[in-house]
Amino acid sequence: SMSFPALEQITDAQAAHLVLTRVDSLSIDNITHMTDAQLKSFATFPKKLCLNSIPALTDNKLQILTEFRGMVLELNGLTSMSDTQAEILASSSVPFLRLHGIKNISGRFIQRASQSR
Repeated sequence: SMSFPALEQITDAQAAHLVLTRVDSLSIDNITHMTDAQLKSFATFPKKLCLNSIPALTDNKLQILTEFRGMVLELNGLTSMSDTQAEILASSSVPFLRLHGIKNISGRFIQRASQSR
């Protein structure tokens, strides 16, 4: 496990190198904004990825994360999502998705998620 609880920013190159580490869990839990390039790198991490301080994601950034091929993706900092974002997540192939911060969820998300699993 590798955790960076106080890290406040990261470069695209650093993100690309971090995903090459041979750990079972990678936690970047204090960064509230990431570039598309960083998210694309993190989407290649093969194990458990925790990005729990990101409070909101654009549809495009969320779409990038649906390419995640690891086992567990935690986005516990998200507190809400649009119906479009719910559709994006519901159609993703992320095996285990943790969204512990979501306060309201769309019925469309639940229906779509149950159909795609």
